[in-house]
Amino acid sequence: MNILIVEDEALTVMYLKMLLKQMDYTEVKSVASGEKALELVDEWKPQLVFMDIQLAGKLDGIETTVQLKQKVECPVVYTTGYDNPEIMDRATRSGSAAYLIKPVERESIRTVLQTLFA
Repeated sequence: MNILIVEDEALTVMYLKMLLKQMDYTEVKSVASGEKALELVDEWKPQLVFMDIQLAGKLDGIETTVQLKQKVECPVVYTTGYDNPEIMDRATRSGSAAYLIKPVERESIRTVLQTLFA
């Protein structure tokens, strides 16, 4: 399964990649900005996206999700430090599959993957 991580914090990217590898998901790419994510999905069709909300670049994760969903049909799981109700509502309206608060735990990712791909 192709998994895309859109995250501008290198430690978070390494942590998510490690968790996914431990669960035998090895086709994982990462980018730090929404703009890069939108470029990448044209050539490398992800089947799942982990999306931060605050990103490098001009687009935030929610706007990136809206544009990404026009290019490729795949679930988007937000991984963010924001637990603000307004942001959560905006994220939900963007068509996200799940909303995980950082630090993301292994079991949360496992549950999301089982729910989405069981």
